[in-house]
Amino acid sequence: MQELRLQNIKYSLLSDLLAAGKWEEADAQTAALLLKLADRESSGWLKRKDIEKISSSDLQMLDRLWVKHSNGHFGFSTQQRIWYSCNDNYTNFGQRVGWHKDDRWLDYDGLIFSLEAPVGHLPAVKLLMPMPGGEQVFSFVLGSWRVALLSDPFLLSGASSM
Repeated sequence: MQELRLQNIKYSLLSDLLAAGKWEEADAQTAALLLKLADRESSGWLKRKDIEKISSSDLQMLDRLWVKHSNGHFGFSTQQRIWYSCNDNYTNFGQRVGWHKDDRWLDYDGLIFSLEAPVGHLPAVKLLMPMPGGEQVFSFVLGSWRVALLSDPFLLSGASSM
């Protein structure tokens, strides 16, 4: 059944991008896959409850691909270990993964899409964020969905099995 799901979701493109070191394209593909898995493609953004709709096996597959192709430098489980070591403090986490510097959060175009980036820097996953008044902005930092993902106890359980 997982093979059928993998074919339907088409993880092969993500795997190919990661294997080629095309980190920025892989990040965009990861965002697209998360939206597809949560059935949120039309909205373009995720909420905390949307992460709960995504199976642990799918989250683990995304993570394993990032971990495998970056030799553990990137991945959600890599970010999760950093998250826990920062005692769930988002600013400290941002500083450790290189998203928060000089008392400000980086813009997406300020990210480093190479293995020269700090450990856990990717995937960043740029998504639309709804703002008060109906406006939407792109963000990779804000969002309760990331906290929900990093707090998923099942994510680490599958990280090393690829």
